[in-house]
Amino acid sequence: VDREERPDIDRIYQTAHQLLTQRPGGWPLTMFIDPADQRPFFGGTYFPNEARHGLPSFQELMTRIAEFYTERKPEVKSQGEQLAGIFSRLEPEPATGVTLANSPLLLAREKIAESIDREYGGIGTAPKFPHPTMLERLLRDWRATAHAEKPDVEALFLVSLTLARMAEGGIYDQLGGGFCRYSVDQFWQIPHFEKMLYDNGPLLALYAEASLATNEALFIRTANETADWMLADMHAPNGGFYSTRDADSEGHEGKFYVWTPDEVRGLLSEDEYKVIERYFGLNVDANFEGAWHLTIHATTKSIADELDKTEADVVALINKARKTLFDVRAKRVAPGRDEKQLTSWNALAIKAFAIAGRALERPDLIDAAHKAVDFIASTLMVDGRLMASFKDDQVK
Repeated sequence: VDREERPDIDRIYQTAHQLLTQRPGGWPLTMFIDPADQRPFFGGTYFPNEARHGLPSFQELMTRIAEFYTERKPEVKSQGEQLAGIFSRLEPEPATGVTLANSPLLLAREKIAESIDREYGGIGTAPKFPHPTMLERLLRDWRATAHAEKPDVEALFLVSLTLARMAEGGIYDQLGGGFCRYSVDQFWQIPHFEKMLYDNGPLLALYAEASLATNEALFIRTANETADWMLADMHAPNGGFYSTRDADSEGHEGKFYVWTPDEVRGLLSEDEYKVIERYFGLNVDANFEGAWHLTIHATTKSIADELDKTEADVVALINKARKTLFDVRAKRVAPGRDEKQLTSWNALAIKAFAIAGRALERPDLIDAAHKAVDFIASTLMVDGRLMASFKDDQVK
């Protein structure tokens, strides 16, 4: 089952896994179900092809499950009935007589702020996900009080801190724009290298909105580059948007993105390399399996002071070097692209392009949003019914 095409089915079996194992689920998810009623009786996430790390091999697991199912069918049936009973109680009864107030939003503001890393931004430690909807909530908390006697400047600070750390880190593609799925560390340095429309749509909207709130040049640049990447790499000829770029290429995660100092030195002028090695940390230890994944290590001002240059000259050298490295990287074997077009993820992209088009004063983004809406209306509306996905000329 493709969890992106059928989140409803994924939700059922992820919940069942949590109830059966008393542990959070994940992907890939393996569930064994009774063929008589499709009720699950055993599950887990990843099982290796050979036994290791205390996990049985998948082949061994299937043998054990087959024996259990054959020999203990009454237990399987009883457990399935218990799960069905629990599921029936999970959906809450419709609320009646409720007065809407902003107290849940105030509580959310408090809880989100408590969970944010005050040094590196983001929620929690590692792995660290962007959580754009939580950050958008904080941005709205600030905006709602912007003209009050005591504006919520802390909310704006927490959003700005997180967005700056992410844009400077390795979760952001420093050459091509766009964000990877999450950071494996607390510091946003090394990502899981998959790039998803699901993340980049909300992050584009958030950076564009933050650029209006702060006029921060880093946020403006990050929003523009993310939009440019989405248009160049994820925009289909039919006007809709593709889903993801894989993490792996040529059998190795991150291979498309990483460099060595010697490789970079051989591509740039001496002046460019002196700036870039400081800017991207090529003069410090490798950060990813003996190679360098590009993250920002120094400010343009500090580099200018060290090399006795103007900051404008440093910025120009960085931009020229980034263009050279991007063009060379484009000739590498790119990670695979999932060209499935999901209605819900396209909606996130449409929202993002509409917001960013106005915030960044870019009519081309507004035009892209219109084309994506037209794609949904012409292709994914079938007999008055909105379908979930489109791929290989098939609507599902």
